[in-house]
Order: sequence, then C-alpha cells, then structure tokens
Amino acid sequence: MRHSPDGTVDQTAALAARTAQRGAGAVRAAVVGDALISPQITVRLLRRLAPEPAPRERARAAQAPGGVGALTAREREIAGRVGDGATNAEIGAALFISPGTVKNHLATIQRKVGARNRVGVAAWAWEHARPPVR
Repeated sequence: MRHSPDGTVDQTAALAARTAQRGAGAVRAAVVGDALISPQITVRLLRRLAPEPAPRERARAAQAPGGVGALTAREREIAGRVGDGATNAEIGAALFISPGTVKNHLATIQRKVGARNRVGVAAWAWEHARPPVR
C-alpha cells in the first residue's frame, strides 16, 4: 500500500486494491460457472462482442439440435427476454406468469440448448433467437 506524505494510507490506492480484488473474485467465480455480473452488464457485453449471424446461418441454426426450433414459442420468448437482461420477476410480470414458472422454463431452455446457466441462455439467445438488429 502506498502512504501519503503525512504517513496515512493513500485512500485511492486502497480503493483500487479492493476493486482489483473484487474483479479477480468475479473472474474466478465465472470460471467455475457462478455469475457475479449483473444481467444488464452481461447484455452490454454481448451486444459489443457478439457478431450478428448472417440470415443463412440463422436459418441453419434454427433447424439444428439445440437451435431455436427446439424451443417452444414461450421458451423462445423467455430466452429473448433473458438475452435483453430481464430478471425472472420482470419476465414474469411482462408475460403474466410467476417468477417460479419463468425459472422452470429457464431450466428447460438450459437443458435444450446446452447452456450451463442464465448467462449461457443469454448468449444462446443473442446467437440464435434474436431478430436481426436494424
């Protein structure tokens, strides 16, 4: 730790060290499948990093096992909302279902598309189930 000229700990350096430790903890958690990143931040990252698939690729993915065709219309709707960063409560309110029902749908979606967690469902939705951005 750095000390200021008067001998006290530099608060900026202490804050930076704490922030770095939290960031490292978040990375370690993500590696083992835990999620410490908010859904809104996840969506921003996906928007920045995910290339928009070509129409032919989208059609082929829809027919493949685990593609959008493997999901029911309700599951596609929920996956899309997860891709938008919505919480279970927000999805439930929008679709007039309980958050528990949303959670059940998410478990089925994860199984069908081979996602390990909600972030995987969001990534899958961005890759397969999202309409092209115009």
